[in-house]
Amino acid sequence: MGGTKLSAGADSNAGFMQGGHWKADCFGQQVERSITTMAESQSHIGNTMRPINQLSPEECSGLEEIRREIDRLDRAIIELLGRRLKYVCQASKFKISRSTVRAPDRFKEVLATRRAWAEQEGLNADTIEKLYSDLVSYFIGEELKEWKDSHENA
Repeated sequence: MGGTKLSAGADSNAGFMQGGHWKADCFGQQVERSITTMAESQSHIGNTMRPINQLSPEECSGLEEIRREIDRLDRAIIELLGRRLKYVCQASKFKISRSTVRAPDRFKEVLATRRAWAEQEGLNADTIEKLYSDLVSYFIGEELKEWKDSHENA
């Protein structure tokens, strides 16, 4: 399995793509790790390692194969969103107030970063920003529930 050398910090949202390499800073230090990109299509979702797609779009010979591959991608996205939720709920343990859960500056930063990523992928940045606005709002709501539960029971 091939990999692309990327640099990623603990908060990869602080990074940016440059020349095919991820540049990020974690408290002033560059942290490097080797990962496999989606194009190299191995997924480490859950505890299994399986291909995200079996066929590239160009290899599909009909609508049925195209739909099957899209379904695989959508399934992987949903699994990743489930993993994201676990991180969000864990983050609530480190927040001291409702306002730190809501983190409006972080919310704006996330949307701006996702817009930039969308543009890099040739996607409509407005659409992706709306998608992430809705998605992150949902996650904030879940994190608030988790925060409230943990602080009421403390």
